[in-house]
Amino acid sequence: MTAKRRLPVLQQSASEPEDDRPPWQWILFGALMMVVLWVPLAVLLPALPAVALAVATLLGGFMVGRWGGRAGVREATLAAALTVVVAGTMSFARWGPSVWILAALAVAFVSAAVGGRIGKSRRP
Repeated sequence: MTAKRRLPVLQQSASEPEDDRPPWQWILFGALMMVVLWVPLAVLLPALPAVALAVATLLGGFMVGRWGGRAGVREATLAAALTVVVAGTMSFARWGPSVWILAALAVAFVSAAVGGRIGKSRRP
């Protein structure tokens, strides 16, 4: 009878290195996540665009804060700013100047900062 061969079990060490991506990449990841969440939420909540933006930037900020390695609240808010600036630029190209971008920046900054802070507090 042959002996059973067992596969080695890989255990995570307590000193496992954090994500080594530079923080600026997490700004791009966060902005992408915010847009991916914002578009369907805006379709589901057409009468409440500020709520859709707040939820999307909160969740995107949480992602950056939780899994962002060296990135944190600052990068989460910069991701929200990038999201609103890109959306505002596209809106400007289509419909002209609008003051909604200032309100959107305020909503996005606050909710992304809260999401980033919550996410950072949930790190192991």
